[in-house]
Amino acid sequence: MLILNQAEVRQLFPIKAAIEATSKAFINIADKKVNVPQRHQVSIPSQEADMLVMSGLVGDEELLSVKIVSLFPENPSQGLPATIGSLMLVNNKTGQLEAVMDATYLTAIRTGAASAVATAALARPEASTLGVLGAGSMSFHQAEAVLAVRPIEKILLYSRTLSKVETLVGQLKELTEKAARPVEIIICTSAAELCNQSDVICACTTSYEPIVRKEWLKPGTHVNATGSFSSSMQEIDEELVQASSIITVDSKPAAFVPGDLARPLAQGLIKEEQVIELGHVLMGSVEGRRTPEDYTLFKSVGTAAQDVLSGWHVYQEALARKIGQKVKLD
Repeated sequence: MLILNQAEVRQLFPIKAAIEATSKAFINIADKKVNVPQRHQVSIPSQEADMLVMSGLVGDEELLSVKIVSLFPENPSQGLPATIGSLMLVNNKTGQLEAVMDATYLTAIRTGAASAVATAALARPEASTLGVLGAGSMSFHQAEAVLAVRPIEKILLYSRTLSKVETLVGQLKELTEKAARPVEIIICTSAAELCNQSDVICACTTSYEPIVRKEWLKPGTHVNATGSFSSSMQEIDEELVQASSIITVDSKPAAFVPGDLARPLAQGLIKEEQVIELGHVLMGSVEGRRTPEDYTLFKSVGTAAQDVLSGWHVYQEALARKIGQKVKLD
């Protein structure tokens, strides 16, 4: 069995590889070549935290993985990331573990990659202003990913925690300077200020009230909502969902759990058949953006199909480059 730590996974899985793996995952989902059970969620009331277990099988190769993700909101106060993950790759012939790897970085970058794939498929080609709501562990990779698919010249940031957003500014400046890419980075004073200036918005918070409202957006805005994962959470308001010319998700079963879609669905504002798995757009079987003025929406809760293809890509790269530590459990 191969063990890979976070530094090694970072080395083996840059953003372009993550975008490619995520695109393949979404196409496999739409093509019904996955077996992904609904994720299992265990709440830890004393910590106001959650543990998620996500497993799946993907593609004709029948690739298998199991991931455990823990969401502990108070971790940053102890110098730890709020989201911590581990991924196990399983041999589909014997059931033996092939690899165990850190999935904290992998989860963050594949979540960013999902927004990049959606942005590439749905946002206006000339979109140049990106707004990122939230400054947690996912936010940097949201910006990094969208920068890879659109000619972004300005990044707007908003978070209720100023220290976090200032740290994010420093990370993004380092990223853009390394890429020799001039990008203006601005901290906004409110979610509304950010929303009414952005061409593309990435919402990556655990907000219980909408922080993206249709009344704040200019026509033609594309929104990636990736933070909420339970029925009590809602990042986007019902009016935006109802006004969107296309509502896309990574996979249908899990996407109806968070309040973003569950609430307008329960209120009869949208019908389940209006919600499209993004892979159908990627395959060309469903039209994406129709006009420059369309509001377009991508709601993601993450899917084990991404983890499967991301993890196996990392594993194959590790074997080819002789990276990682081999251990025996027996």
